[in-house]
Amino acid sequence: MVWHARSTIDAAGCYVAVNDSLVKRHGLRHKALVIGRRPCDCCAGDFGRIPSEQDAKVLRTGRALLDHLEQQWHVPRKPVWWQPVLALTLAPSPHSQIGMLTLAGS
Repeated sequence: MVWHARSTIDAAGCYVAVNDSLVKRHGLRHKALVIGRRPCDCCAGDFGRIPSEQDAKVLRTGRALLDHLEQQWHVPRKPVWWQPVLALTLAPSPHSQIGMLTLAGS
C-alpha cells in the first residue's frame, strides 16, 4: 500500500493544508475554500460529522487513528469507495498536540 498526505489539521480541527483530491470531492475548485474549515463545515451529514468527531478524538487523546477504513464521497455526497486512513498527531511533546496529519492509502 502507498500512503499519500491528504490533509494537515490544526489543533482546532481545521484544515491547514489539503490535497487536490479532497478539494475535488467536496465539489470545490480551490484549496483556499477548504483551508480554515473543519470537515463538518465542508460536507453535510455523516460525511462531515464523522471525520470531524474522529479528528477531535485524535487531537484530544493524542492516539493515532490506525487500521481505519473511511467511506469517501463525491459531490453530490454519493459514497463511492472505502479508503484506508491514518491520522497521526503533530506534537512537539507528549501532551501538546499542535495538529495532525491524515494519510490516505491506495
